[in-house]
Amino acid sequence: MNQIKMENWIILGKLGILVYCCIKYVEGPMENTAAVIFFILTYVIFNMLAYVLKPLLWKRIMFILSIVLLLFCSVYVNPLFVLFLPMGVSDVVHCTVNDMRFVMVALLVY
Repeated sequence: MNQIKMENWIILGKLGILVYCCIKYVEGPMENTAAVIFFILTYVIFNMLAYVLKPLLWKRIMFILSIVLLLFCSVYVNPLFVLFLPMGVSDVVHCTVNDMRFVMVALLVY
């Protein structure tokens, strides 16, 4: 039960970061609009697949793919994508270790 609540908070946090990034992108010069929309949709798809899939290996693969996508996007498309990285790292650590204290320590070290 606690894991479901934690996943809901993580999803809500990602949504908040997504809204913030969209607002900042619209306020800025709006370069590479098609690429930004494509990568946002791809990121959302990877995360939705990670929460829908049952095998832990596939969840890890989807979260790692989303981190690689975020790194690529933050370098080549828009630097705002780097804001999603701490949440992605916490997802990977959470899939690997179920102890939330370790997840918090990993985020602090990151």
